Amino acid sequence: VGYVDTGYTSTSLNTVETWISDYQNWYGVNGIFFDEMSNIQGQSNYYAQAANYATSIGLSLTVGNPGTSVPSSYVGIMSLLVIYENPSEPSVSTISSYTLGDSRNGFAMVAYGVSDPSQSYLSSVSQYVSYVYFTDGSGSDPYVGILPSYLTNLMSALSSMAGSGATTTSSSTTSS
Repeated sequence: VGYVDTGYTSTSLNTVETWISDYQNWYGVNGIFFDEMSNIQGQSNYYAQAANYATSIGLSLTVGNPGTSVPSSYVGIMSLLVIYENPSEPSVSTISSYTLGDSRNGFAMVAYGVSDPSQSYLSSVSQYVSYVYFTDGSGSDPYVGILPSYLTNLMSALSSMAGSGATTTSSSTTSS
């Protein structure tokens, strides 16, 4: 997926559309990650227009990252909403409340600075989100660096959940 910084709606829609087209034309991506997504009531139309543009040119995945709860008007605009992006594991009740009772299929969470998440935590939170990203990275850019020290344990836990009928995905990246 390509990356677009919306600046909490301060980036013009024309600029957002240009960046979306550039990612598709230059890299052949199949989706867009909208970062710095606003969660303010009344601004969902901006994101609906951006997501509609992306899908109108053939991109199948749109991910919005408010990193927190959103008003119900935002739910369903994007393929996925990242409803948590912060250090440490959120409580399961926080994640549950952020989904507004909707299906887990449209929600994801990102937690950094996290020690090895437990099997019971993963099982509990997977009832509310369909994608999780955990890293033990910290500092000004917790996503750059080596893979989490617990990656093998995490993949094993997620694999055993998949065997039990749960659908959970984990992803980690490195940068050189």
